[in-house]
Amino acid sequence: RPQCYQHGDYHIGNMMMDDAKKLYIIDFDRDDYGDPWEEFNRIVWCAQKA
Repeated sequence: RPQCYQHGDYHIGNMMMDDAKKLYIIDFDRDDYGDPWEEFNRIVWCAQKA
């Protein structure tokens, strides 16, 4: 797979929603380039736990 920019710590704890239901992603201190599957895998795991 091609490498891409990724957040590095993408989970519901790093998401905020305002009163208009606009979603914001925060906390980019672990950002890097890597396999996009890593990011997808993390969010799926977090969704199962939520």
